[in-house]
Amino acid sequence: MPEMLKLYDAFMGKLGATRKMAIDTEGNHCKDLMQTDVVAVAYGKYYPEVWLTLPHDEKDASPGNGAHFAFNCTNKAQVEAVYKTAIEAGASCNGPPGPRPQYSDKYYGAFFIDPCGNKLEATFYDMGLFNYCKIL
Repeated sequence: MPEMLKLYDAFMGKLGATRKMAIDTEGNHCKDLMQTDVVAVAYGKYYPEVWLTLPHDEKDASPGNGAHFAFNCTNKAQVEAVYKTAIEAGASCNGPPGPRPQYSDKYYGAFFIDPCGNKLEATFYDMGLFNYCKIL
């Protein structure tokens, strides 16, 4: 879990999110995240929004086939900062920052994989003054 926390602390900070909560095997809130019985850590801007957890069935963790998490950014520079920070903190590249016209002419994003194999994306849709729904 420590290598995951290092990565998520780094890139979630670029999104304005911080650790909000950690839970141990007894369901108690933890302050020392290096203790061995931490089973879940939550990140968010104001409250827990994204959780990293060990599997509830106590089997080995594995990335979900087809699972993919995208984090919305406010501009291209934030996409680049999130990606750069994630790579420096231990993620591997799965597609550097840039446009992806197959998604939309408004799209700009970057892809990376965390140490457990989870697929992550920093994404920005440049909609100007338009509503996000107009890309659909």
